[in-house]
Formats: sequence, structure tokens, C-alpha cells
Amino acid sequence: YEGMEEDAAWRAEANQRIEQIRKGDMQVEVKDADGHPIQGADVHVKMTKHDFKFGTAVNSTMINGTDANAETYRTKLKENFNSVVMENEMKWQWWEQDRSRTVNLYNWLGANHFDIRGHALIWDGSPRMPADIPSLLSNKTTLEKRIQDHFHELAGFFRGRLYNWDVLNEPVLNSMIRSTYTDQGSLMANWFKMAKEADPAAKLYVNETQILGVDAPVIQNFSNILQSMKDNGAPID
Repeated sequence: YEGMEEDAAWRAEANQRIEQIRKGDMQVEVKDADGHPIQGADVHVKMTKHDFKFGTAVNSTMINGTDANAETYRTKLKENFNSVVMENEMKWQWWEQDRSRTVNLYNWLGANHFDIRGHALIWDGSPRMPADIPSLLSNKTTLEKRIQDHFHELAGFFRGRLYNWDVLNEPVLNSMIRSTYTDQGSLMANWFKMAKEADPAAKLYVNETQILGVDAPVIQNFSNILQSMKDNGAPID
């Protein structure tokens, strides 16, 4: 690609920004047992953990696989990343189909020192929901209890164990439940409030797709959704 050469102008600019923004000065004093400075000490520093999160998505099939590809997958994951999100295992219908699959994946990730984000508490489209949800659209009391129970069960199970949650996933193109309410902003804000109740420590997110490289109306629709939730007091981080 244009600019991949070693002496490309952008590299010098990037390196300058790294010096200014991503580095800090550190002073090291080396003393003997009596507290006297040691002149000319040879000091070695080894970083043990990144504070910056380098993340990727993982799936239980590859983590639990026994072939060479799965072994390579796990090795490269540990070599290159310190933060992960599960591709599917925390999504509503996957969780209810097999909770042990999610817990086992969480346990492996924790044993291998990964920080984990939650994805996702609600994805408001019929193919993304448990099979009984569409039939509850006309019974708001039962539907809202079903959602609340799910939030409290899933986010409550992992309470204090995840550093953030995608509470609402891809709302621009998915609005099966939302479309049956006149006050959608209040409804979505309540979802965030339920998530905050279930796990007060986790930062709460909206996750959206196709943000870049698409027509402006997608961005505007997403902006409107965010503003509506904000106006209704949603605790969005």
C-alpha cells in the first residue's frame, strides 16, 4: 500500500506522537541495604502486563478444540491479546441453551488472565432472541419481567467479573420489541438501568455495526437513539 515504505512521512509523525502522548518519564533510584545510592547500577525492566487492552473475539469451539488449528488459535490468542469478548456465548439464546458452555469459556479465559467484556444483554431482533419472545409482544407485563429476569440472571451471574457490557446491540436495524412501544427512549433507558442494577461496576455500552463507510442516515439514526436514551436518564458509559 502507499506509505508502507520504512521512510514514509507518516511514520515520523506517528513516532513523534508516541513520544509525546504514549510515553512518560520515569526516575529510578537504586540503593543498597543501608539506603546509600549505588552508582552505575545495571537496571533491567520487564513489563508484566499491558494497561492498554488489546482485544479480539473468541469462540468456545476453538478454545475447546483438540486439533492443531485450535492449538494454534489458543497460542496466538495468548501471545497477542489480553482482552476478549465472546462471539456468541453470552447472547441471550446461547446462554439459555447451554449456560455451562459460557461458564467454561469464562473459566478458561480467566485462568489465562484475560480481561473480558460482556456481549450482549439484548439484541432486539427476532432471530437474536429466545423463541418465546415474539409471542410475548402483546403481553407487556410478562415480556418486561422476562427481560428483567434475564438481565439480572446473566449480568448478575458475572457481577464484578467483567469490565463492561454491551447492554444493547445494533439498535439501528433491530427493533422488534422497541417498535411496539411509543416511548422507545424510556424503554431502552430502563434496559440500561436494569443492567446497572445487575452489575453496578461494569461500564455499560451500546454496540452498533456499519458506523463507518455507510450513508449518513445510519449515523443520524444511531445518534437519535443515543440522544433519546440520554434524555431518559440511561446510565450509558
